[in-house]
Parts: sequence; C-alpha cells; structure tokens
Amino acid sequence: MNYTLIRSRRKTLALQLKTDGSLLVRCPLKMSLQEVENFIQAKQGWILAKQQLLKENFQKRQAFRLQPGVQLRYLGRTYPLRISENRQSGFDARGFYLGNNVAEEKIQAGVIKIYKQLATACITAKVEHYARLYKLQPKAIRIGSAKTRWGSCNAKNQLSFSWRLIMADELCVDYVVLHELAHTLEHNHGKNFWIKLGRMMPDYPQARQQLRLFGKNLQTENW
Repeated sequence: MNYTLIRSRRKTLALQLKTDGSLLVRCPLKMSLQEVENFIQAKQGWILAKQQLLKENFQKRQAFRLQPGVQLRYLGRTYPLRISENRQSGFDARGFYLGNNVAEEKIQAGVIKIYKQLATACITAKVEHYARLYKLQPKAIRIGSAKTRWGSCNAKNQLSFSWRLIMADELCVDYVVLHELAHTLEHNHGKNFWIKLGRMMPDYPQARQQLRLFGKNLQTENW
C-alpha cells in the first residue's frame, strides 16, 4: 500500500486520508518502518473502506451539475432553481432565480452569488442578535468561501463564516454563530469554552452532530 511517511516529535502513530484518497502516515522520529508497516496492515480494512468512500464522493462531485429545476438548500429546506426572463437573480419563498441571459457555465457562479447575499444577511443578523442577548462584542463579521471550516474567531474577536453554512438547518447555523461568539470569551476549546457555549445553547451537542452529518453530505456536491 502506497503512503507518505512524516516523522516528527509526536508520541503516537496516526493515519490521515486526503480527499484524493492518498494516505499520509505520521509517526515518532525513532519508530521503525516495520512498526509502521504493521500498523498500516492492521488498519488495512479501514483504509480501503475509506478510500472507496472518498472515490465515490469524488465521482459524485464530478457529476454534480446545476441546471433549472435542481433543488437547492437554504436553512435546511430545499427550493428549485428557476430561470426567468422576467426576474433578476435572487431568492424568494418559491425558489432561487437566475435571469435567462446567464450562460450555462456561469450558473454555479450566479447561484453562489445569491448564497453569499443570503448568508451575509442571515448570519450577520444572527450574530448581532446573539451578541446583544449575551452582551458580547465581536469586532467584525465576514462572510467568506472557506471549505474546511464553518466559522472562525481570531485574536481580535473578528468573526468569519463560510457562505456554505447557509445551506444547513437553522439549528446548525445558530450553533456555529454561538460557537464563534463563545470564542470571543475563550479563544480555545477548553472546559470553560464548552461550559460557556452550553449556557448559551444547551442543545449544542445535537446541533454539532447534525452539522457533522450535513458536512459529510455536502462532500458529494462540487461547491
């Protein structure tokens, strides 16, 4: 089995599968190759199953296409994508709209633009609401295109969120917003952080698990 080996001062051996299915192995500096090989052999079943799943997800992403009538998520509900000559691009209770002058290869860019507008309005309103409710003071709110994290809070208490979050259920959106607001009080994931988050959102474990499942489903779509 092919793999890339990285030695470091870590004390344990760990396996990491990248999105392309390649295997990365991290091990202590003095661990023998035989020990590494034995560990990989013991985990071979798990590795092969995960690689197959990654391959299937990759194929689904490659086949993912946006076209009129496709169902798009917004706050956990689905709405059809409509092409209309009488409307500007946007969103309402009946669905997502693009003008009929949008070229096929630009449909996805047009939909993402709408998503970013929706995310900016919704997430900003939620941050401001919860900040007032819990007397917190985030310094700024930014909507970006991060693929590997839903949100972040830097040392200056500036909050960033991925526009993709707006596809998830509202419970998940609230969880990420409150999670990042909690980081304005605790810039870590220690015990005090989870206590503070629990006070603001007692059911956060449920929302956290739901967000994980949503993230896995989103991996099959090429956003």
